Amino acid sequence: MVAPQLILLTETKDIRNIKHQSEWLFIAIPLVLTAIVWFGATQVLYSSDDYQYLHHFAAMRSLADFFKQFYTTDPNSNYWRPIPSGLAVIDFLNWGWNGMGFHVTNFVLHLICTVLVYFTARKIFHLSTILSSVVMLLFGCAASHESNLLWAAGRTDMLATIFILATLLAENTFRTRKKIIWKAAGLFFFMLAMLSKEIGIFVIPLIILLFDFQTNDKFSEKAKRSFFQILPYIITLSLTLLYRSQFVSGSLSQDIAFSAHSVSSFIMNPIYAIGYTITPIDFAIAAILLNNYKLPLLILSIVLFLFGVFVIWKLANNYGYRRYIIPLLFIVITGFFTLQSFERWRIYLPSVGLFVLAIITARDIFFLLKNKWSKGLWAASLFLIFGFHIARSVEAENNWRFASQDLLRLKEDLKREFAMHPERPFKILFLTRPAKIGSAPLMQLAIDDFLSQAELERTNDPSLATGGKPFDNITGEIAVMLYTADDNPNFRGLSVEKINDSSYRVFAASESGVSLIPSITKEEFAAKRDQHYHDSDTLQSDVVRMILEKTRSISAQQIRIEIKDRSFLPMYYDGKKFIIK
Repeated sequence: MVAPQLILLTETKDIRNIKHQSEWLFIAIPLVLTAIVWFGATQVLYSSDDYQYLHHFAAMRSLADFFKQFYTTDPNSNYWRPIPSGLAVIDFLNWGWNGMGFHVTNFVLHLICTVLVYFTARKIFHLSTILSSVVMLLFGCAASHESNLLWAAGRTDMLATIFILATLLAENTFRTRKKIIWKAAGLFFFMLAMLSKEIGIFVIPLIILLFDFQTNDKFSEKAKRSFFQILPYIITLSLTLLYRSQFVSGSLSQDIAFSAHSVSSFIMNPIYAIGYTITPIDFAIAAILLNNYKLPLLILSIVLFLFGVFVIWKLANNYGYRRYIIPLLFIVITGFFTLQSFERWRIYLPSVGLFVLAIITARDIFFLLKNKWSKGLWAASLFLIFGFHIARSVEAENNWRFASQDLLRLKEDLKREFAMHPERPFKILFLTRPAKIGSAPLMQLAIDDFLSQAELERTNDPSLATGGKPFDNITGEIAVMLYTADDNPNFRGLSVEKINDSSYRVFAASESGVSLIPSITKEEFAAKRDQHYHDSDTLQSDVVRMILEKTRSISAQQIRIEIKDRSFLPMYYDGKKFIIK
């Protein structure tokens, strides 16, 4: 009787080995496909904002500057994120001014997070191997993550998500195996999440949701058990916040989210974020929709959102509420505050729950359909959406690569202008400034640091060897940001008319697809897409006064600019070079 038992045990062990090997195959395939889709990200150079990012950490001379980020104040005193800052230092020490190095690091970080998403779907959301693999593939290839991969500073959400998922997985293993080493690992990863970005605080409500309130025990018993389980995390959080308070001036709530400035934006920004995650349309299409069809878009978005809620509610009646409620609450916990500002890089963490929910919903609808034709049509539509993500991811990589290369050409133009005007201080007023190519930023936010970088390179400043520095003698202001509403790389269709010595009129031909957006914020803290401009609106700053002569919702085709500060030298970009006016 002994031999047959031994044979049975051996067969069971072999079956487990085969199952284990096949599971790693389900991880390897989506990982390889993700790497293929996003490999183009490694060819992207710096955007203008990245120069500001690096100037903040200068001077970077050795590995000691990595550790310095953990006991010094960030130049932006509202934030303290030493791990992304320290990683930027390491990247610069290894790659210097070759922006590809930063994007190689982002590429690797995304692959790590993609693997963790598989184990999160498998162990935390209890999906099957196949469904977990599909969630992993969708997360890995999603075009909505373009900012996290293609923007050097966009890695903060990526790092925080890695450590948040690692914390949840370690806590899950602790609850299963009851070994203290896994609790310690969870606390360590939680601390790293908090040192990456403030959204690490979501770990505590997620632990309560995922591990402590899914049993059938009495509420009092759940609460007692949960309190003792999360107490070490609360202590770790308190110590981290106490140490963090030595280096910041803002509150934690300010760092996690920006409050919506109106009821409509409070409703629409999360809907925009969810819609963008599922169907990440290009900026060109978004600009056209917001310019010309904002009200129908608002109505359609709300109708589709409510329809989605209704579908999930009906499916939950058939398949059970818990399978839907858990990922839905994951989205709410991680996204309710962070998505209020609808910044694309903030989607990274909530998208884990959103893609889990989407795959569960897609699977349940498929099996609920009655005939092969409807099943085939549903499967085809899902493949089309996934194909759209692949196409948009590749398009985004191309846009960012082109924009970063064009930025180098723009910088050379500026160097020539600086050489032609040697007097310092030197002030530049951009009558029009190119802001985006497709969905990629060109000269968007950090204008002064970009100008400083051009001057530092022109003069071969020694500080370049250690990360550069802000150059106080050259500053810039922007009257109008130039957004393209199509894939026109040279911003054709733009003209500038001189009215007198201090007044200019900027035209964007209607057939060119170019949109002009005043750089001055009309409503404080309101996103550009939420602005409402009208003909004859006057916007004022210390430098310029602008009158909108022909507007379309959030953008204009004709703007009159009056220069108030004559110390500025006005210039604009005609698609090939900067023109002095």
